[in-house]
Amino acid sequence: MKPMYILFASTIISTALSFNAFAEVTGRVSILWDQPSQLQLVPQLKLYPGVSMDIHLSGRVDVDHRFGERRRCKYFGAKCWYEQWDKPRWIDRNGIDLELLAGDVSATRNGLVYSLSLPLSSANGNYNHGVNLLGMLWLSGKKSPISRAPCIGRPSHCSGGDMTITLANINVTPRLDALEARLAAMTIEELDVAAFRSEDNIDALLYNPAVASEATISRLVSILTQAAERLSGTIGASSAATPPLHLKIIDLAAYADSLAKKSPSDAAKLRVLIAESHFKRGDFASAKEEAPKMMDKAKEAYLANSSDINNVMLYARAFKVNASAWREKQARNSSSDIRVAIALLDQAHDILLPFSEKEGVSKLISDINVDGARMLNVLRTDAELKAAEDRLLAAVCFQMHAEQGKGKDFGSWRSSVKEPSLDCQSVPDKK
Repeated sequence: MKPMYILFASTIISTALSFNAFAEVTGRVSILWDQPSQLQLVPQLKLYPGVSMDIHLSGRVDVDHRFGERRRCKYFGAKCWYEQWDKPRWIDRNGIDLELLAGDVSATRNGLVYSLSLPLSSANGNYNHGVNLLGMLWLSGKKSPISRAPCIGRPSHCSGGDMTITLANINVTPRLDALEARLAAMTIEELDVAAFRSEDNIDALLYNPAVASEATISRLVSILTQAAERLSGTIGASSAATPPLHLKIIDLAAYADSLAKKSPSDAAKLRVLIAESHFKRGDFASAKEEAPKMMDKAKEAYLANSSDINNVMLYARAFKVNASAWREKQARNSSSDIRVAIALLDQAHDILLPFSEKEGVSKLISDINVDGARMLNVLRTDAELKAAEDRLLAAVCFQMHAEQGKGKDFGSWRSSVKEPSLDCQSVPDKK
């Protein structure tokens, strides 16, 4: 029985994304493939328009391995036999070309580095058209015939082995830009969160920490957070369809919050959006349940940078939502609990007041005073009714400041109010 020559090989395709050297995808490209074949990646993923990368080839393959036998004799030909031989032909990356296809796009070679770029079409029409990576190996400089038969059973010619491919310098910025533009053009009615978070829209190279960089995931979260906040602001208060629309915001914010890398500010904003949306759709139990997580994240962002007006406003919004949820869920007609809710509003007011010259702050203080007046009005005592009246005056003054006092703090602006019936000078600086 003739001996059998079996050639085993394996390979790894390592995907090293920018700032994420630990990311890895496994697969192989074999010299035996006689046509471009799909690379079996683990995890299996597709490539989408708006992505580019460099590709490095390493290792070696045995091309056109030869088997044969020669006749050997001794005793002047009196005793002869056949001796088997084989001759491998090992070729490294210097003598091998990689044919790599992604849809109708081919990788280009520059020295020992290959480049692949999947462009976005006009108006991003091909944004969700994913393609598989196909690969094939050739002798360098020519597509001359190669024996693609495996080295089993001592054929006269055969080949074997795989080569290692490393995908590096993956750039997904154009794809993230396109995603941001798509969300910016979308209305809350058009938003389908389940469809939007599918792989064809948000693929693994954008969100999966196994293959996406921290910087990429962080920017994705910011894009989703900004979209959720913008879309939340477009929901009207009186429509019968309002509760389902708020549920869309909850689903989008919850998805963004589930992603691995978030800034403290984005994490806080998402929890605040979720709690606010629960409250706006009338789900007070869920709003109250969400409140502790919301307060923790808002406080974390505020303590990380208490001079950042975005963090200040988030922290104040968290107190405002917490106060409303507290009243609606477990207070309502309890005077002691209503006073707890009012105290939460007062904390929000005091956090905001030093920043009254910043855009949006006075409007938020006005809303906080309106909420406080409503809660005090429930208590119905003379003192609380007077306090409610004072807060409504403050609400009007801060609303005027929001509209007229651009760039001026409330304390210096209020003395300029000329309305005889509107004594903004009497509005206290602190509760």
